[in-house]
Amino acid sequence: MFMKYSCLLILVATGVSCIRESTPNATKTRMDESPAANVATANEPPQPAQDIQPVVDRELAAQQRLDQLDTELKQRVENLKQQVRSTDSKEEQLRLLSDASPARQMSTEYLSLETQFAHSTAARDALLFVIANGSPADKEIATTRLLSNYNDLIQSNKIVDSFQDEMPRSIIDQWFQLLIANANTESDAAYAAIGWAKYTRQIPVFKETLDLNPSVVARLSAEQAAYISRPRTEAERAAIATALEQAMAKSDDLASDSDKAIRDTASTELFELRNLYVGQVAPDMEGTDLDGVKFRLSDYRGKIIMLDFWGHWCPPCRALYDHERFINRTLADKPFVILGINSDPKLETAQKAVRKETLSWRHFWNGTAGTGGPLSSAWNIEGWPTIYLIDQYGVIRYKGSSAESIDNGLKILLAEMGHEVELSEQITSNSAVD
Repeated sequence: MFMKYSCLLILVATGVSCIRESTPNATKTRMDESPAANVATANEPPQPAQDIQPVVDRELAAQQRLDQLDTELKQRVENLKQQVRSTDSKEEQLRLLSDASPARQMSTEYLSLETQFAHSTAARDALLFVIANGSPADKEIATTRLLSNYNDLIQSNKIVDSFQDEMPRSIIDQWFQLLIANANTESDAAYAAIGWAKYTRQIPVFKETLDLNPSVVARLSAEQAAYISRPRTEAERAAIATALEQAMAKSDDLASDSDKAIRDTASTELFELRNLYVGQVAPDMEGTDLDGVKFRLSDYRGKIIMLDFWGHWCPPCRALYDHERFINRTLADKPFVILGINSDPKLETAQKAVRKETLSWRHFWNGTAGTGGPLSSAWNIEGWPTIYLIDQYGVIRYKGSSAESIDNGLKILLAEMGHEVELSEQITSNSAVD
């Protein structure tokens, strides 16, 4: 929510619109489920005494214009309700609701209000309305204006968080850059830099989803599908790295717990950016196996490694057991090895799971901290399971959790070493046995 004032809910068949009630001399709000729209407003700084009257007059004029638009919108919604009620056909009702959205139709007028009364509170509210209700093109215009000119009237960290839930597209990179450049404080800039890094490393997860769901691709523009599918460029990673380095440098001289947390998080994200992306040589890993014997990831250089961050506590991890057993058995005579990193906080739990489920490959133990243990923390693991495929030269070639993508990756890597396999076909015919 933006501010704590009353809303008028207008129910239109299956849709819900939320419109500000007309309350004199009060700044009001509108709400929506759009992630970028659900941002809290910041306290507005007082104006110098000599400028109070012109500012008040302009703010009042802007608010009056916003009230007029809201009144017109309310009337259009009421008219649409009447049309829907007078139509017996469900198909026609749905068509009306889809094609005649009053809020979307009026987005241009709200954008014009912002142009006329730029930098006013009402202008800020008009942009938030468009972000919540406008067409995709209008939402992008409104978001760019909001982040370019209104950082002092919003809580930018809320917007940073909202971008993690957005379907990736190129303009979001520009929005992160605006958040960093226009940040009110160094902490806000650091938070945006960290958010940008997290957003970027989630893009391969979306790519994996698109690869497995062609119907989703069909709903995206060609530009957006291409943006999700391609690897991040060196220049893109360098820009994020620079932002993270600046965040770390600016927090070096500050001793508060929050600043230390920012520094540590930025450092972890920077490490992943430089060392854990596809195409980079995997950093070495040293730990003990479930029998207490020390070993390293590099001990298996020369083989294709399927590095699996898992835990018996994790249902999706357990769902992969059958598939992993099949892969391990099928590739037993190939230059291939599965290595697990177990995140169960009790060693006995891990040992019992390995014996009972016949997970007969070597496993690092992540320690009593479980998912927060040293190995997963060093590799910045947040989702379980997470699987890396590492080639014979130690280069990361895949990161994700899709069985189909793992199969395809293994086929490619083994073919590069002169070993032809058909894992997917064999899995189809053997899955019932496993």
